[in-house]
Amino acid sequence: MKRQKREDSAAKQVWRPNLFGMTDGVRAGCCIELHGSGTAIVEGCMGVLSYDDTHVRLGLKSQTLLVTGCDLCIESMAGQTVCICGSICSVEFI
Repeated sequence: MKRQKREDSAAKQVWRPNLFGMTDGVRAGCCIELHGSGTAIVEGCMGVLSYDDTHVRLGLKSQTLLVTGCDLCIESMAGQTVCICGSICSVEFI
């Protein structure tokens, strides 16, 4: 009988760049998940630099993330994950 090699499913995964030609999180060492215009979950946050009801500035590994909108609040923080809720108008690296 022939022996069949067992292939690890992780080894089968092919590297695929995202829309901008970068792997996820490479740009700023973070991952941002948007749920409509009401919630943003940011993983890889090193700290909250400033916030009020119209903007939230987060320190990332190599850049700063600015979330702007109306009635913004930091709903939760756990480790390096921050959940921002409100009416989000923009998310930008500055």
